[in-house]
Amino acid sequence: MADYSSSHANSLVDRTKKDLDWIMLTVLEHPEYFWEGRNLTEDAKSFIADPDDVWQIALIDEMQHGEQEKVGDCFISIMLGHYSRFQLDVWLKKETELLTARLGREPTFDELYEDARKNENFERFRLCYVLHLPQKVAFQFEAYNMYRTFGDTFLACAEILHPYNYPYFEKIWCNSLLSCMGDQVLRSERKRAGEPGSSFRPVSP
Repeated sequence: MADYSSSHANSLVDRTKKDLDWIMLTVLEHPEYFWEGRNLTEDAKSFIADPDDVWQIALIDEMQHGEQEKVGDCFISIMLGHYSRFQLDVWLKKETELLTARLGREPTFDELYEDARKNENFERFRLCYVLHLPQKVAFQFEAYNMYRTFGDTFLACAEILHPYNYPYFEKIWCNSLLSCMGDQVLRSERKRAGEPGSSFRPVSP
């Protein structure tokens, strides 16, 4: 463990993606690395509308793609349609502006899709949604039970880096319990009314 810690500061200049245990150590020892977005390219920084959100993109971009996927799978949006609207109104609009500036013309849908895929923006946006709008997010328990270590470590890092130490874990757990309770009420009401099933269908960010 001593060797692991002593080499840690020097490793911050290495642009290789890190695993979440390594990222947590960085958050604890060098939070300014994320607050200042030292691992971000200028293109990545231009995507950030609010400077106070730099740490969010820096945290996500430091993660390995496989861990981004596992963490993203741990969460769902509890507002039907909101994730899709937010994606179109905010993320896709900004993506279009940046690619238009780069190409000198408006990009085609295929060009937008390929640019997002190449830059891993799909996973980035899922995790940005969790950090930016935790009040609209719950745990997707089937995936969360499999990837709990990844999801918990990600939220722990976020709580440390947030300027006011926002209680992400507590808020998302509360949302999850309320969603489950609401679903059970709907099931009971529909059963009494002779209707099949429940209308609650959370959507994956």
